[in-house]
Amino acid sequence: ITWVWTDELLAEWEEVIVREGQRTADTAASVIRAVRSSFGRGRLEPERYTPLLDDSLSADPDDRIHVAACLGGDVDVLLTRNVRDFPVKRLNGAGVAVSPADAFLVSLLEHRRSACSLPSS
Repeated sequence: ITWVWTDELLAEWEEVIVREGQRTADTAASVIRAVRSSFGRGRLEPERYTPLLDDSLSADPDDRIHVAACLGGDVDVLLTRNVRDFPVKRLNGAGVAVSPADAFLVSLLEHRRSACSLPSS
């Protein structure tokens, strides 16, 4: 798995996580610094996706940038808690699956279990 991210994704995550009271501004900023430092090679350059931005990408203006990044960034899976605001058919047509993180992790476990011929419980 190669995790890719955009500056816009990190900024939105930081704003939401602090607003929802799940992290302080200082700890959220610390996570952002760690992502940039540890996963710097996963950053999608804006010129790969900003030319694809248009109103048809999502009903939610804040999510359009994420759809454009998926389309321009050679992405296989978009992980999100908010599946309903993404154009699933359009992304699927471009080879991008849209999934909540929990469902994605369960699918990885199931794939691993079947690949290793482990009995299911």
